[in-house]
Amino acid sequence: MKKISNMLWGLVFIVLGVAIGLNSFGITNIDFFFDGWWTLLIIIPCFIEIFRSKFKILNIIGIATGVALLLFCQRIFSFEMLLKLALPTILVLIGITLVFKDAIFAPKSAPFKKSTGRKGGEDKYKTSFSNKKIKYDNQIFYGNDLSASFCTLTCDLRNATINEDVIINANATMGSVEILLPAAVNVEIKSMGIGGVHDNRLIKDTVPSPTVYVSGMCVFGNVEIK
Repeated sequence: MKKISNMLWGLVFIVLGVAIGLNSFGITNIDFFFDGWWTLLIIIPCFIEIFRSKFKILNIIGIATGVALLLFCQRIFSFEMLLKLALPTILVLIGITLVFKDAIFAPKSAPFKKSTGRKGGEDKYKTSFSNKKIKYDNQIFYGNDLSASFCTLTCDLRNATINEDVIINANATMGSVEILLPAAVNVEIKSMGIGGVHDNRLIKDTVPSPTVYVSGMCVFGNVEIK
């Protein structure tokens, strides 16, 4: 599936490059900035992510949202109709996240199965509409579940002791989860939903050391590893 998504992204860039080249030589006159062009930044990634993600329904909803916005920009949808669709769409997204969260976070992939540490859930932290920061200073860390809705939840593990492989289940619904890790760990990522998990560490350990498995579920949110 990853090869298919890479091929699709390659085709997108090839078509874009050829179109820009033809415009430059006056062969074509393609208007790249038509009304609602920015909705393609939602539609295309969600479409391609369908071929990578096992949990496809959120990407389908993302495509539907992008198409609805495009139709509005093209004056095919009225603003009133868009408002009527906005609330039920948000409610459906939140409902899907709550109903399928356990199945989504279950570490079924091979690297997650091989983890010798505890499977997360030792500590559970949830926050909504209010930023929160958790610190594990001078504590042994065994894994946890993190959930943020419409806010930011920060988990600071820089001064924690990680002696074995652990799993962090991170759920970001229209918000973000920040995970601050010590340098002496490796990281494996599993990401699903609309959004993603990003490893922004400047220093990444490559020597044998415990692995932190981050299972991220994002609904118009993101998980950042720092």
